Amino acid sequence: SELIFHTRRFIGETQTWVISRANSTLEAELYARWRPPEGQGPTGIRVGAPTVCTDVDDDGNPIGCSQRFPYTENVAYPPWEAVPRGWQAMIDAVIVTKNEIQVRVNGSTGAAPDQPLLSGPVGIANTTGDIVEQAGWRPLIELAALLSLSLAVFNALPIPALDGGRMTFVVVEMLRGGRRISPEKEGFVHFVGFAVLLAGILVITFFDISRLIT
Repeated sequence: SELIFHTRRFIGETQTWVISRANSTLEAELYARWRPPEGQGPTGIRVGAPTVCTDVDDDGNPIGCSQRFPYTENVAYPPWEAVPRGWQAMIDAVIVTKNEIQVRVNGSTGAAPDQPLLSGPVGIANTTGDIVEQAGWRPLIELAALLSLSLAVFNALPIPALDGGRMTFVVVEMLRGGRRISPEKEGFVHFVGFAVLLAGILVITFFDISRLIT
């Protein structure tokens, strides 16, 4: 998942991958494409778990086969390194979100068709349950941080009924030389914005429930 994250982070750029194989390492430069061919990801490489078989039967067919999943190594950093890395991770998350939206809007074939672009409370609850069941508490903390960051960014957008919408009115009033906009007009704009947001939440929740049912 970290490899996928960094690939999406630097999409549209050339990346240098360091590959460890046996007792040697090699470097490869790969370009993460915005619009890859059908059925391919940004780099055209799929990382999977190799199948290892321990024996063969009398007919020469492999038996005792199992998949060897890549191991995960947790690295701890001292506070003076962890804090800057945390800020960088926050910036990376915002850029990845922007890139994913751009990929979906452009209709790129590199977008994962089974992954919804937006999720409401139902979808978030389902994702949280899957993470707790499959991955444990560390990814859950990362998800909580990502949700908080996403809400902060969304709240700052110039959308009526949000803080960003209110700040937009403040900026407009400053450009007007301090002349206030009619409270009735501003209130109506925020009311319409709130109604649109509520309708959007209902639509997203409907699709979340539909995905769970199907």
